Amino acid sequence: MAKSIDEVMSWTLDQRILMGNLAQRIIDERTQQQSMAVQMGATEFWNALQKANSR
Repeated sequence: MAKSIDEVMSWTLDQRILMGNLAQRIIDERTQQQSMAVQMGATEFWNALQKANSR
């Protein structure tokens, strides 16, 4: 990873594209993990609510 903007500016266009794509994949993966965690939390909450309502 780059330590400064000057370092990034010294990279070739191919290097910048490659690193940009890598960064986007990392962001996409983190977003997917967070989305899954939210979905699992909502499902768990819904199941607990249904269980509580059935008593």
